[in-house]
Amino acid sequence: MPHPPHNPDLHHQLREQIFTLSPYAFELLAGDLLPYVGLQRVTVTRHRGDGGIDNIGRPDIDRFIGALGGKFRHGIFITTSNYAPQALQKAKESPLIGVDTINGGQLIALMQQYTLGIHTDGETPRVDVDFFLQFEAQARLSATRLK
Repeated sequence: MPHPPHNPDLHHQLREQIFTLSPYAFELLAGDLLPYVGLQRVTVTRHRGDGGIDNIGRPDIDRFIGALGGKFRHGIFITTSNYAPQALQKAKESPLIGVDTINGGQLIALMQQYTLGIHTDGETPRVDVDFFLQFEAQARLSATRLK
């Protein structure tokens, strides 16, 4: 699959679109990305608010590992921001559950690599706003069903 050329404007526009997503719409986006990084049988579970975490710390990784325990041997923690060094260390050294981390920059790079959320039908790649709106629509539909 061809990679779009490095485009700082596209990077910034993708970042802006990601930041406009509601928390559950972001989880749906992350679930959509996972098959591209080699995961199969991906299920996005009902979201739990993270309170707008800006920097993922070790306690966040500890809770993630705890949530995976007994059910899964591996997980991928995706954030729009970054990880504290202690969080990365904990994820790397977890003895029972493998934890991969994807930060905001890596997320955008993966989206560009797989042209997710990007129109490539013209000379210059551009953001596909409808791609992001579909996740919001799914999140709203899910929220209505839960009521």
